[in-house]
Amino acid sequence: MKIWILHDSHYGNGEKLAEQLADIFKKMAFEVKIGNVKFVKPAQVAKEAPEGLVVGAALRMFMA
Repeated sequence: MKIWILHDSHYGNGEKLAEQLADIFKKMAFEVKIGNVKFVKPAQVAKEAPEGLVVGAALRMFMA
């Protein structure tokens, strides 16, 4: 089973979380790809037809 994890990270914490999540999925025998939403095109993800998609975004307190 293939899973994509897409993240956005201002200070690097989102990327660290994505990598930790990927490690968990890999231990469960998933094929995992990680990418930054700024650089991965939707067509690239769609072409690989993953069974799962996890998306994380940067959150900044008091920012709209």
